[in-house]
Amino acid sequence: SELSDPPFTFNGTGGLLGGGAPSVSYSVNGGGNAIVSLDIDGDATADLVLLVLNTDTLAASDFLL
Repeated sequence: SELSDPPFTFNGTGGLLGGGAPSVSYSVNGGGNAIVSLDIDGDATADLVLLVLNTDTLAASDFLL
């Protein structure tokens, strides 16, 4: 990935990975919107959060990781 080295790992709805591994995960709120969390430095804390409206399922192929 051009954004991180090592590259991001998509973990679906499993949460951010931590352990030094950059990761992307998401959850779905009650309104049917996806909340995407990106952990850039691998500390299992979101460094960036995005709201994707009217989306309840995402896949790794939805991102350029």
